[in-house]
Amino acid sequence: MKYLLLITFALVFTFDIFAHEGGHGTLLKNWQFVNSNETIKADFIMKAGETVYLSTENHQVLTFDYADFEASEQNYITKRVHLISQF
Repeated sequence: MKYLLLITFALVFTFDIFAHEGGHGTLLKNWQFVNSNETIKADFIMKAGETVYLSTENHQVLTFDYADFEASEQNYITKRVHLISQF
């Protein structure tokens, strides 16, 4: 019984030692648009038809038309869609 209590005590009070800062999320990408100087920091979720879905750091889902993105961003989206479809 003493060993069980000792092990439980050790696990409970040393749990934070193994934690680290930064989380487990993905790195967000800065997205640029054709008709705006504004950039949005978000992660690509998917493209359905001509609609692109992005997720912000606050987990808010934003939707945009594919044509609203700059050519380099469209290229990135196309590559991600292709990569996802391979899985």
